[in-house]
Parts: sequence; C-alpha cells; structure tokens
Amino acid sequence: MPADDSREIRAALDAFQAGIEAAVDSEGIPGVSVAVVLGQETLLCRGFGKADLESGRRADGDTVYRVASITKLFTATMLLMLRDEGKLGLDDPLAEHLPEVDLTSSGHDPRPVTLRQLASHMGGVPRDLEMDYFADGAFPTQETLIELAAGMPLRAEPMSQFKYSNVGMALLGYALERVAGMPYSKFVEDRILQPLGMESSGFDPGGAFAERGATGYTLRREGPPQAIDYFHCQGLTPAGQLHSTARDLARFMALQFTDGPAGEDRPLGGASLREMHAPVFLADDWGFATALGWVLRRGGDLVVSAHGGSLPGFVSRLGVARSAGLGIAVLSNAQTDGRAWSPDPALKSGFAAMGAALSSLRDRRKAGGDPTAPEEWRRYAGIYRMPFFPDVEVRIIGDSLYLARPGDKPGSEARLRHEEGHTFLIAEGPSVAEPVTFVVDGERCTGMTMPGGSLSKL
Repeated sequence: MPADDSREIRAALDAFQAGIEAAVDSEGIPGVSVAVVLGQETLLCRGFGKADLESGRRADGDTVYRVASITKLFTATMLLMLRDEGKLGLDDPLAEHLPEVDLTSSGHDPRPVTLRQLASHMGGVPRDLEMDYFADGAFPTQETLIELAAGMPLRAEPMSQFKYSNVGMALLGYALERVAGMPYSKFVEDRILQPLGMESSGFDPGGAFAERGATGYTLRREGPPQAIDYFHCQGLTPAGQLHSTARDLARFMALQFTDGPAGEDRPLGGASLREMHAPVFLADDWGFATALGWVLRRGGDLVVSAHGGSLPGFVSRLGVARSAGLGIAVLSNAQTDGRAWSPDPALKSGFAAMGAALSSLRDRRKAGGDPTAPEEWRRYAGIYRMPFFPDVEVRIIGDSLYLARPGDKPGSEARLRHEEGHTFLIAEGPSVAEPVTFVVDGERCTGMTMPGGSLSKL
C-alpha cells in the first residue's frame, strides 16, 4: 500500500515521533532511535536525543545499540535455515546435536527437550544460570555454560507453560553451530546479516559499535544518568550479544513481509517465515502465543509478533504485524528505574496509531478512491441465488468487487481479486483463494459459479 501521499499515515508518524520527543525531553532519556517499515518501504528512521551525553553526539538512525534479547530472533532464523537445508528437524531432541546436555522431563511421561521447544521458550529450561553475571558482568564462557547446563533440572514440563529462558536459547545456538560446522556468530554474520545488508550489526565491540555505538546509561529515580561499561555476554551470545541499528533492523523487519523462495539476499523463504510466526503454544486465556523466537499478542485489530531486549544501559523493542506489513523498532540507551517512559508503551502507541491510520486509509480508498472499478465489472453487481441457501450479493466498492450477504453491514464484505477473464479469487476470509467465475451471455451476466454450486443472478 503506497504511503507517501497518505494524510492518515503522515499524521500517525507525526504523533508517534512527538510522543517520543516529549518523553526524551521530559523524562531525561539520553537517546532513542526508531524505525517504521510498511512492506518493503522504510517510512521513518531517525534518532532523538544523545547517543553519548559526554560528547554530545546525537542519536540517529545509524546509531549502534546493544539490542540484547532481540538476538534470539536471529537464532530462531538460523534454526529454520538449517532445517530448510535438511540438516536437522525442528522436533529433534537437543541432545541429538549437543549430546553433552541431555535435558529430559522427569514427569509421568518424560520427554526430551526439542529444538522447537527451545526456540519458543516451551522447554521448561531455567531462565538463567545461578550466577551473578547480570550484576557483575562476569558472564560464563560457552564451555562453562554447557558444563553447568548438563546437570540442570527443568523448571517445568516441556510444552506445559511459557518459560522464558536465556540458557535455553544459548544452548539452541550452540547445537546449531555444531550442525552448521561453523561458529554461531560467524553463521549469523555471514548468512543473515550480510545478505540483508545489515552492515552495522554484529557481535563484537569493535567496528561499527566502536565508531557509532551508543553509551548505555542507568536512570535512577534521583540523580543523573550513570554510564555503564561495556561487557560481553560470552556464553550467552546466542541469547543476547547482538548490536544493531534502527536502519539495519528495518531491513530485518522488511524480510518478515517477503514471499517466494530464499535467495542470496533473503535468508528465509515465505513458507518458512509464515511458519516462524505461527503459534507453537497458545496461553489458556488466549492473551498471547509463542512462536519460533517471537511472542504474539493482539493490539487492537492487529496481531503483533514482537521481541524485546534488555541489558544494563540498553532497552529495545521490535514488533511486526504481518497482516498489515507493518514493523516498528524502538531502541534506547537508557534503562529506567520507575520512570514513566520505556520502549514498551512507545511500541504499543506506534502500532495503535499506525494500525488506525492504515484502517482509515483502507476505508477511504474502499469508499470511492481512485481508480474506480472497470466499467465492464458493473454487470457483475447484483443478487445471486442458489436453492436452499441464503442469497449472495456482489457489490462494487471503490476499485474492487466484494461478496456479501444482502443486508450485511458495511465492512463485512469479502474482497474479490481479479484473476483472468470473468474469474476472480476470494481475497480474504474463511474462503480465501476460492474461485468465483461469472457467467456472461453477450453483455449480460446471468449467474456465477463457486466451489460447491452455481448461482443464478436475479
């Protein structure tokens, strides 16, 4: 959907930016960078405030942040890439590829923890090791993490409940590097980041981070921001070591809206991307679902696949609504302590504003925007009947044909997409992709055929 001439989208973007700008000013947030993507188009990529307070360097779309647990999305992407190459199965036990760590439930029906369960946080694995690495920065090495995890009991039965786990995602990453035959970080950089053009993203503190990296700060209720020294996540690299920019993450978000096969600049094909966002587990109250790397929640009319990241000095959030082709990333170099602003409400307000704008834009175009439907389609409009079933109405709205029941309220119609000749495909709803062919005698339409029967035009 072209957006450059949409007053609704421009207004939503302005409101989104104004909210962040006000928070940076009023809450004393050092710096924030954001990206908004619609399909393959980046609508917004900019910064607010300062990337570094001491030097006064401003934040922008190319400021490099530590995005912490957003790393997990790239680990899940690696999992599906290796599956697509025939090197593993999603339901392989972890121990099949990382035999040092045999995680098996101890209930009445014991089962081994699988790669799919680790990627969706459904393996019951403890969140973290019993160490103080988030307090002192002394993260375990890969060897230490694997050694300590080998004798680790599960905290819950696999597939019984959502149990977020940094350790589980790290173990998944190391199982994948065994399968790939190359280090985890090299695979992600060579096979995912570089093909997507994410040139400022990576795992080492040198390069782009040394040149344009944001300084992380902790904000207390009282006192000035406190700068945080850089530390490496070491053995937890597959769970949280990645750094990136708003501009780079815009490219990753745009990937989520592509279709077709994988290629040189596309790590995953459309089928695997759909699978990646499909629920693995749905909460009992239907409040959220987990997918491969993503957590799915409903925000108004949109279902948003999202993930966040948090390390001392940095907080980030990223979400995509695949049905709308909408993606938003919010990166900050401030970890707040009880202050009003954080990337969470900013992300939610962004999706609310943009979702409403897209809905308004669709309604405006549907109600009569240019171009209008071809003149020859007007013969299709009318009421159709098949014995023993309710009548069907074909309506012309704006530039499209729609199917409805006579008397249905506006907005409940199913759009038809022209295929060829007098044949259309249902473009939405439970009968999506089913063909509808109109029967034409000379210039007059006399009926239509659908799977399961023929209807006469009244």
